Amino acid sequence: MIIWLNGPFGVGKTTLANILHKQIENSYLYDPKLLGDFLQHQLPQTVYPEDFQDYSVWRQSTYKIVFDLATKTDKIIIIPMTIYKKEYYQEIIQQLIKDKIPMEQVYFVS
Repeated sequence: MIIWLNGPFGVGKTTLANILHKQIENSYLYDPKLLGDFLQHQLPQTVYPEDFQDYSVWRQSTYKIVFDLATKTDKIIIIPMTIYKKEYYQEIIQQLIKDKIPMEQVYFVS
């Protein structure tokens, strides 16, 4: 089971994710932004776009990691991550739904 917290930057997704993780006994907090930050610092700027979500390796890796977590653990996976482009949403979240991964999505508005 995945709880995906989506919404504008700075609206409190990570704060809520940390609270949920403390409150939900059988939970795991996964933040795809950390992978994006890692890629951004490890690859040359000439290769890596300014926004890590524009990098296909980040999107593919995020999908694969989340799929792997969801299918190999019984934990509730909490993900605080803004996905703001429709095609990226389809590539990651819609694909997980197509793969029958149970998911609750929470959208923040500011």
